[in-house]
Amino acid sequence: MLAVASGDLPDDDHPFDLWAREAGIETDEFLAILSRERDGGAVRRFGAVLRHTESGYTKNAMVAWKVDEGDADTAARIMAESPAVTHCYLREPAPDWPYTLYTMIHAASSDELSVIIEDLSRRTGILEYRALESIRELKKTSPGYLSP
Repeated sequence: MLAVASGDLPDDDHPFDLWAREAGIETDEFLAILSRERDGGAVRRFGAVLRHTESGYTKNAMVAWKVDEGDADTAARIMAESPAVTHCYLREPAPDWPYTLYTMIHAASSDELSVIIEDLSRRTGILEYRALESIRELKKTSPGYLSP
């Protein structure tokens, strides 16, 4: 059931009817299961996914930030609040890679991307970072899940 709901919502006047049919159950039952999964935390929300390159945001970069452990939560909150940041993750450092906070930033131009990164650096006080600008998109899909 969650495998069906993890895909793109059908472009239809009654998309949940189509999903329910695909899952082999009635729409009311499908919606009840989704509601229980949401209440239980397995489903967080339904939302639109903006295909950023098709909407004018043609430049993006994964920015790796070197942040002190004690400052990570505050820096992550500031970065996550930025409308230009679509992903924000804290990770363990690697032996030759001291960066622990990662953001995916989208912009309409290289200049705008630089301004956003510099602004986040200034606002968080993080001066050490690596901006890994995307060259080409190779895959972009919604996550898919297998039924247990």
